[in-house]
Amino acid sequence: MHETRTRSLIKALTWRVIGMFVLGSLAWIITNNTFQTTTLTVSFHLVQFTLYYFHERIWNYIKWGVTDGQKKET
Repeated sequence: MHETRTRSLIKALTWRVIGMFVLGSLAWIITNNTFQTTTLTVSFHLVQFTLYYFHERIWNYIKWGVTDGQKKET
C-alpha cells in the first residue's frame, strides 16, 4: 500500500504546523525576541518539513511491516 505524494505532503505540513507552535512558544519563552523566535522557528521547520517528506516517500518503498489486512495461513 503506497501513499500518494499529496497525502505525504499534507501529513508533513500538518505535523510541521503543530511543531511550529511548540518550538515557537519555547523559543519565545527563552529569547523573548520576535525576530530570533521567527528566524529559528521558520528555518528549523523548513528543514524538518523537507526531511520528513522524503523520509515518508522512502518508506513507501520498504515492504517491512506492511500487510494487506488479511491474516496469512501458516
